[in-house]
Amino acid sequence: MSKEYRLQLRPSEPTDAENISNLRNSGDWRFLHDAKLYSITETRKWLENMGLTSRRFIIELTDGHVCDFIGVVRIDHIDHLNRNCYVGMDIHPKFRGNGYSQVAYKLLIDYLFRDLNYNVLYLEVLETNTRAIHVYEKLGFVKTGSFPFKVFRDGKYVNSLIYTLHNSVWSAKRNSLKGN
Repeated sequence: MSKEYRLQLRPSEPTDAENISNLRNSGDWRFLHDAKLYSITETRKWLENMGLTSRRFIIELTDGHVCDFIGVVRIDHIDHLNRNCYVGMDIHPKFRGNGYSQVAYKLLIDYLFRDLNYNVLYLEVLETNTRAIHVYEKLGFVKTGSFPFKVFRDGKYVNSLIYTLHNSVWSAKRNSLKGN
């Protein structure tokens, strides 16, 4: 009989610095806005000093006992007054292509809209990251703008696209998605 695994999100801790640093430095930075490499020490200090406008959650695959680190969720530019923020996610390369990003985003979006009563979420994605764009659009995010020529990758400048998800759109979209 096979074990049943599920994804969970938990707040990051300074002890997660090694996993986060390894993920960040995994070598595939083509789709990141910031291609800087970070040491474990730098990552730990960054986690310890994170302010009130940013949060990180660890994405874990668990069977109820053992947890595998598969990625990290970013919440930035948190604006409690206007109930909005930027979101993002990094999945470890060995776990990509398994649908985990969509499930993790559903957990995150539910948390932000249902539990924290946020009104709108934003994200930025490089136009060359077509796999991520497909996931975002499937979740109900809509392209609302761009920053032309924002990042230099592979010998050329790449546009950064802005996507938005409103709470009312998510409420209508959520139940139609696989894996509820």
